Amino acid sequence: LIAAVGAVAFAQLALDLAIDHANRREQFGRPIGMFQTIRHRLARMAAQVEAVRQFAYATVRRCDRGEYPVVEISMAKLAAARMACRVIDDALQIFGGHGFTSDTPIERLWRDGRLYRIGAGTDEIMMEIIAKERFDKAEHRAAAEPWPFSEEHGTFRRTVRAFVEREIVPHVEEWERKEAIPRAPFKKMGEAG
Repeated sequence: LIAAVGAVAFAQLALDLAIDHANRREQFGRPIGMFQTIRHRLARMAAQVEAVRQFAYATVRRCDRGEYPVVEISMAKLAAARMACRVIDDALQIFGGHGFTSDTPIERLWRDGRLYRIGAGTDEIMMEIIAKERFDKAEHRAAAEPWPFSEEHGTFRRTVRAFVEREIVPHVEEWERKEAIPRAPFKKMGEAG
C-alpha cells in the first residue's frame, strides 16, 4: 500500500512538472500548454492520477479501520504503478528532448518510477494475488444467475420505464423547444413513488 501511495506521489510530481513546463515552454509564439494536444494530454494525466489516488486513499482508510483488504491493496499497487509509468512517460513526452537529459527531475522520475512496477512485488505478483483471492474462491456469484436483484426491483424498473415512455418521451421535443420542463411531470413522478 505504501508503494501504491508512493507511485501516486511520483505521478503527481510528474504532472506538476509537466504543467509547469507546458506553461513556460514556448513554440510558435505561445506556451505549448495552450495547444489542445498538450492540454488534453495533461487532462488525461490528471484524471488518471486522481482516479488511482482516490482508490489508494479508500484502501488506506480501510486499513485505518483495522481491515486488511489484501485484494484492494494489490489492486491499488498494480494500478498506481502502471498509472505512474504512463503519466511519467506522458510528462517526458511533453518535455521532449529537454526532459531526456540526465540533469532534469523528469528524467529521474522516468527512471526511478519504473521501480514501482518491480519493487514490493512485480505487476505479475500483484495480478496473481488478485486472481487467487478473487477468482479461485467460491465467494463469487454463479455465472448462470441472470438477474441479481429481487422481483420487487424488477417490478419497480418496469414501472419507471413505462412512466418515462408515457409521460416524458412524447414531450421531450416540445420541452426542448421551450427550453423548460413543466412542473407537472415532477408531481406525477412523486405521486408514482
